[in-house]
Amino acid sequence: MRFVTRNAAFCAALLGGVALRVLAMLGYRPALWFVGDSYTYLAMALRPRPRPERPFGYPLMLRLLEPLHSFALVVAVQHAMGLATAVMIYVLLRRHGLPGWAATLVVSPVLFDAYLVQLGHLVLSDTLFIFLVTSAITALLWRERPGLPLGMTAGSLFAFAALTRTVGLVLLVPLVGWLLVRRAGWRTLAASAAVVALPLGGYAAWYHSYYHRYALSGTDGVFLWSRTMTFAQCAKIRPPANEAVLCPVPGLSRSHPEDYIWKKLSPINELPTFKFSPAANALASDFATRAILAQPYDYVSTFASALARSFRWNPAQDYGVTQRYVFHPTEPPPPGKRFSGADNARKDMTAYDHQPAQAPSVHAPYAGWIREYQRAVYLPGPALGLILLAGLAGIAAAWRRWGGPALLPFTAAVALIVVPPATADFDYRYVLPAIPLACLALGLAIPLNRGRAAARR
Repeated sequence: MRFVTRNAAFCAALLGGVALRVLAMLGYRPALWFVGDSYTYLAMALRPRPRPERPFGYPLMLRLLEPLHSFALVVAVQHAMGLATAVMIYVLLRRHGLPGWAATLVVSPVLFDAYLVQLGHLVLSDTLFIFLVTSAITALLWRERPGLPLGMTAGSLFAFAALTRTVGLVLLVPLVGWLLVRRAGWRTLAASAAVVALPLGGYAAWYHSYYHRYALSGTDGVFLWSRTMTFAQCAKIRPPANEAVLCPVPGLSRSHPEDYIWKKLSPINELPTFKFSPAANALASDFATRAILAQPYDYVSTFASALARSFRWNPAQDYGVTQRYVFHPTEPPPPGKRFSGADNARKDMTAYDHQPAQAPSVHAPYAGWIREYQRAVYLPGPALGLILLAGLAGIAAAWRRWGGPALLPFTAAVALIVVPPATADFDYRYVLPAIPLACLALGLAIPLNRGRAAARR
C-alpha cells in the first residue's frame, strides 16, 4: 500500500494500461495474426528447427507456452510484458531521482500508445523483443557501475533479444561501450561477452547443422538487395552474368522493396535455388554491395526518404502491410490457397490451440471501442522526433559524464530506428520498439539533483 500511495499517479496510469489491453482481448479473440510471419513462428515452435527467415527466440516462447494450448494466453503474456516494460522504465526513472508525476508522464506513451497495444495482441516477436531489450538496459543502469551479476544478466538478455530479432545484434555495441565507459572492469566485460557468445554461438552451430553456414538467419543479403531495388540501374552497376538476373524488372513497384522479396514476379525467384538459401543470399548480398558502391548518392537518398517516414504524423497509415497494425472491423480467416503452406498453417493452428483454425472473432462493443481509441491515441512521428531531440540535448549537456545514463537507451533507440531502413525498408512495426527506449532516454536526460538520486539508490 505504501508503494501505491507514494506512486498514485503511476498506479492510476498502469490501471489504464491494463484496461486497454483487457479491452483488446475482449474485442479480438483469441489473438491477431500477421500475414505469413505468425504462421512461420508457429511452425517453428511446433517443429523446432532453424529457419533462414526468422531466428528462434519467439518460437521458443511459443513452445514453452504450447502445453497450455491457448493463443489467448500467448497474447496475455505479451500484454503483461508490455506492462512490465512500462513498470521497469518507471522504477528506473524514480531510482534516478525523477519525481513520480514526471516519471509517469514520460512512461505514458508505453502504456497508452494504441499501436503498442495492438503489437502485443499479434502473434509476433516484437513485444518479447521490447521486453528483453528494456530488461537488459534496466540491468545495466541499475547501478552507477554495473558489476558482474548485472553485466552478465544484461549480456544474456541482449543475446536472447538478438535471437528474437536479429536487429538486436547491433545493440551489442552499446552494451560493450557502456561497460567500457562505466569502467565495469575486465572481469565483468569478459563474463558479459561469454554469456552473449554462448547462446549466439550455440544457435549458429545449430543453424550450421542444417545450412552449412554459421549464422543466425539467411536473409540479410536478400533484404539489402531489396533495398537497392528502389534505385538500382544495372547500366551503372554492370553486374557479372550470374548476378544480372537480379536486376529490377517491370511489373514490380520500385517504391516498395518488400515486393521484390515476396511477390512471384520477383527476379530472385528466377534463381536455381530457394531465395533464402545460402547461395541466393550471398549472390543478393554481392549485387547489393555493387549497387551501393556504384550509386552511393541514390542509396543515401533512398535511405533518408525511408527514415523520414518514421517521423510522419501517423506512419502506420501507410502502404500495404502496415495496415495490419490497425484494429479492423473484421479479421481475415486462416490462410487460404493463395498462401504458400496454407494447409500446414491451419493444421498448426489447430494443433496448438486444440480448436479448429478460424478467423479471430470480433466482439462488440469492445472491438469498436478499441478501434476508436486507436484512431485518436498514439505517439505521432513528430512527437517521437521531439522526444529524441530532447534526450539528445540532455546528453549533450552532460558531456562531461559521457552523456550520463541517458546515452545507453538513446543510442539503442536510434539504432532500432536507423538500421531497418538502411538494410531493408521502413516498416512502422520496426519503429515501435524504439518508443520505450526513447522515453527512457528522455527521462534520464532531465537534469536532476544527483544527491537525491543517489539517496534513492
